[in-house]
Order: sequence, then C-alpha cells, then structure tokens
Amino acid sequence: MLSRPLRFGFVGATVSAVGIVVACSSVEERPPALGDPNVQLDSSFVPRDAAVQGDGSAEAGAEAGVEFPKSCSNTIKDSRETDTDCGGSECPQCIDGKACVADTDCKGGSCVNKQCVTPACTDGVTNGGESDTDCGGSTCARCTTGKKCAGNADCLSGTCTNQSCGCPANMAIVAKATGGAYCIDSAEVTKGQYNKFLTANVPTTDQVAVCKDTNATFVPRGAWPPAQSPPGGTNGLQYNLGLPVHYVDWCDAYAYCRWSNKQLCGNITGGAAPTTDANDATKNAWFNACSAQGSKAWPYSSAYDTTKCNGDPAVRYDAGATGGPTGDTAIQFGYGAANQDLGIWRVAEGDQTGSIQTYLAANCQGGSVFVYQMSGNLGEWEDSCSDTSSPTAECKVRGGSFLAAGDSTALRCDANRTLERIPAPGANPDTDPLRDVGFRCCLF
Repeated sequence: MLSRPLRFGFVGATVSAVGIVVACSSVEERPPALGDPNVQLDSSFVPRDAAVQGDGSAEAGAEAGVEFPKSCSNTIKDSRETDTDCGGSECPQCIDGKACVADTDCKGGSCVNKQCVTPACTDGVTNGGESDTDCGGSTCARCTTGKKCAGNADCLSGTCTNQSCGCPANMAIVAKATGGAYCIDSAEVTKGQYNKFLTANVPTTDQVAVCKDTNATFVPRGAWPPAQSPPGGTNGLQYNLGLPVHYVDWCDAYAYCRWSNKQLCGNITGGAAPTTDANDATKNAWFNACSAQGSKAWPYSSAYDTTKCNGDPAVRYDAGATGGPTGDTAIQFGYGAANQDLGIWRVAEGDQTGSIQTYLAANCQGGSVFVYQMSGNLGEWEDSCSDTSSPTAECKVRGGSFLAAGDSTALRCDANRTLERIPAPGANPDTDPLRDVGFRCCLF
C-alpha cells in the first residue's frame, strides 16, 4: 500500500468552532462536523453538492408513509444494498441501470445480468410514466441534460427547469460539438466544497476498485486544513474556503465527484476517455468545454493572452506582485513557515460553510459561458488514464497551471501532461507533484 504523509499547519484558535476536517479514513473515525445546517453528526447522513435524489426514491417512499433507514439516503453503497441507496432487504427498489441480484431489487421487476432492466425503458418510445423516451418516471433511469422532465426526480442532475433537465447549482451547461449538452463545474472544486466531502466521512473502502487498495486517505497532502486567517486580515477561513483544493491525487478527485453524484470528466457521454481522444472535441468532455467545441486553442481565444488567466508569474497577484485581480490570489500563510497556497487564484466567494455565492476571475472565462479557469491556476485531473486497472497508470492533467511560467503551449486546451494516479510525494510541499493539481467534475 502506498503511504501518504500528511502535512498540517494551522493558524488561529477557532478550529473547534468550525470543524475543518484534518483526517478521514474510516466510518468509525468521524471528523468534527463543519458549521453547516446540512452537515449533521449522525454518521448515516451525507451532504451532497448536487441536488440529486436517491435512485431508489427513498424520499418518495417517506412521503407515502414508508420509512427507510437513514443508510438508504447516505450516497454510500452499504452492505445490505445492491446499489447505492437502493435494493436489498431494507432500501427502496432500484431504477433501471442500477445493480441488482434479484427481480425484487428492481422497481420494474426485472433483474438481468445483475442490472435492473425494464423492457418498457428500452423500447424507444415515451410510454408509461416516462418523462422522455426511455427515461424519467419511477422506474426508468434518470434523464440526462436537455431531456424532458416533469420534476427534479426525473433528472440525473436533480434539476428540472421549464420541463427540461438542466444543470445543478455551481455547474454550467456545455454544448456538444455533435449536438446535445452536458454539465461541468463552473470552476475548480474549492476547499469549502471538498471539506463537505471529507466531513461526510466516506470510507476509503467505498472507492473505485483501482484505488481501493492504494489510496489510504482522501485528505490533501498539503495546504490543508484551510488557513484560518491571512496576516492582519479578517474572515480568513471564509476567504481560504474559496481557494481551489489542490495536493489531491486522481483517486481523491474521482471519489469526490462520485460522492457528489457527478463524474470526473472523461468521455463526452460519461465514463473514462481513451487517452487517444484527449483532444477530440466530439469525444472528450474536458477538451470540448475548454476549446468551445474545438474552435479555440485557449478557452478565451485562439491567441494567447498573458493577462487572461493565472499562468504567468509576471501578472500574478501574490506577495506584492501586480497585474492580476487584486485580492483573488492567495497571500495567506497557515502552514508553518511556508505558504502552500502561494500563487493560486481564489475561484469563488462563499461563506464559512463552503457554499458558493459568486464565481470569480471573469477574465479567465470560456470556452463555455460561466466556465472559469480552464487554463492556468491549477492543472485538472481527468478520467483519462493509460490503463484503467493499474494504480500506477499515467492519467491526464489538463489546462496547465500557475507554475507554467508563461509557457503558452503548457496553458493550451490541448496541452499534454500526465501524472501517476497517486504520484510519489516530493521532498517538501513546494516540490510535491500535486502542488498545482486540482480538478472539476462533469454530469451527463
């Protein structure tokens, strides 16, 4: 098993009040809860960023007078469930597409090859309780972005607006080069958002198979917990929760996206993307969003501009430099003698619960509307690896970072960078290969 040293530094004496997570490795070792009304001390409750209902409709069952255990709505596949929050002897039956072991596990009453499959949900006709062809309703799989819906529960995103499945909060809709659309996080996942995931205390045993035996913790191995205050400043924790999380490996990123009912961006229809399709806008979700369906070399233009994004030290606003967006770059210190956030632009305004209020850095917008920081700031993990089953496989890290030093090639949408899923740590935080790596999620 690979080991990952944890480095913590903390400024201020209010940690017990806000409960920033500093460790997370098992259900039994529950970290303190963040001061968020959606985060409770009950170990069976898990908060989610995306407003997605359980696939077994536990909420609908409760409304009908049927009570299910809290484990049936915690977004974790527990031992008595056949899929996450559904199936088995205690939870609601599963909708189509979910795992099963018997017909009784499925709402449609049919378990084929260990997957719920209802003939009426695959006949190419809008019938029964479906809101669109072969999706929506109480039995069929949830509908993807752009499909018709009658309510939020019909949509994979959990968001039905004007009878059409849209994107949940903090995500932007992206058009596909081949028609249709999907959702992508408006910016890199923030420290505040990631802390909600850690506070949920998802067990490391619930990881995807390739990570289960090698990723011992989801805690970032640097720049964590978020600093409590800047030098001589106020509301330091709130400020730092708006910085993007970094020092996270591929397995951490994948687990967060899975927990939030999204996916680490990969293939444009969902799932992993072959590395050979990395710069094909018709096949790769991250590249399609960055390049405006393959029409731009950088998200903002076909010409490189040093003033647009955080990839050139000459225009960074850190430790007294000038030219960048004042106040949006980490100048805080909270990790001993070093500032492990130095050079990174803050991506969002929020509150001390980690909730997003406003996204920043409009000067680094594109290639889709309301999508930011796809060039520079942090490189972003992608579900595109040289081997889908090897823990040491090389995986794509997209978009360049603040360490690019003005190298326009490294900051392009089609830049080619890879790292091992869990790379060996550096001699110190400044030399760690994950220092400038974060991620964002997609939803299809």
